[in-house]
Amino acid sequence: MKNSVITTPLVSVEWLFEHLDSDNLVILDASIKKVVGSSDDENKVQIPGSRFFDLKSAFSNTSAPFPSTFPCEEQFTLEARKLGINSDSAIVVYDDKGIYSSARAWWMFKAMGHDNVAVLNGGLPEWLNAGYAKETKTNPKVSEGDFVATLQDGYMKFFDDVKQASKTQSHTIMDARSEGRFNGAEQEPQTSTLYSIKKSRGFRLRCFC
Repeated sequence: MKNSVITTPLVSVEWLFEHLDSDNLVILDASIKKVVGSSDDENKVQIPGSRFFDLKSAFSNTSAPFPSTFPCEEQFTLEARKLGINSDSAIVVYDDKGIYSSARAWWMFKAMGHDNVAVLNGGLPEWLNAGYAKETKTNPKVSEGDFVATLQDGYMKFFDDVKQASKTQSHTIMDARSEGRFNGAEQEPQTSTLYSIKKSRGFRLRCFC
């Protein structure tokens, strides 16, 4: 049996190609459509053997008022097992934009106690540019895994944490939106959704997990 151990947050397409025969390798496609931009920019191909990591549904708490809310341990465990994830799996996550949504999937596994995981540097575009094989997107049948999610401390900060940090300046707070959205020159893509939530629920900024 040949197993792989990943010790870095990024692996190259060359590394992935050389480790395709690892018994514990799991390749996850965590692609999502861009929040802004073209709605028909989805690739129809995948790295052979990939399994779809559904960030928007299976790995989000869809009952929460905000999209892409972090799921509970039980939900993450159930959905990861459906993908054939085991406790010793070496997971490589990619997306079809390069590095867009794959980093979130990587972070989620780290937050749930799985360290043998990395993002594919350059994602699907880099894999295709290197001339490696591709296949039409499919949903392969896999055996159920034995992974158990255990939420780790320190991977999330909540409203009160950020509020305190802004007062004490104990941390650097970074806004990852585009410059236009940060400066209010561009409309927020989910403004109407957030406004509806504010009216119906009594809005209070917070982070869900």
